[in-house]
Amino acid sequence: MKNLIDKKKIPYFNLDIRVNITAKQNIVQSITANNTTLIGSFASILDEAEIKMPRVYSGVGKTEVGRLIPEVIAYIDSQGGKITKDLLMRKFYMDADQFTMEGVIKTLDLMGYLEIDLGRSPNVLTYVGPSVFGG
Repeated sequence: MKNLIDKKKIPYFNLDIRVNITAKQNIVQSITANNTTLIGSFASILDEAEIKMPRVYSGVGKTEVGRLIPEVIAYIDSQGGKITKDLLMRKFYMDADQFTMEGVIKTLDLMGYLEIDLGRSPNVLTYVGPSVFGG
């Protein structure tokens, strides 16, 4: 069978390449290092990724009420756990209209995170859910 490769047209065809076996073994050893280095690297990458896993799909199918709830909880909690509806509306007027804010308040009430004092005017909202600040 005729050789189809024209050695004269391929530069460096006859170049002799020798691999240093010791260097090759060092590379393999540093990559594997009894599998601990590589596994440790993968584990640290996974640890970082898993922190954010509960929110992976948080942007899919969100409602305006659902988007605002964490922000409203954090704000009420930062204000000592009590706020009036009008002050809450003033804070979030760019994010929610009255209908949406009523939905947020109603949802938090149904979740058991909010107590509404209807006997006072303006109504006082007291956050009774878990503290977002760990306090």
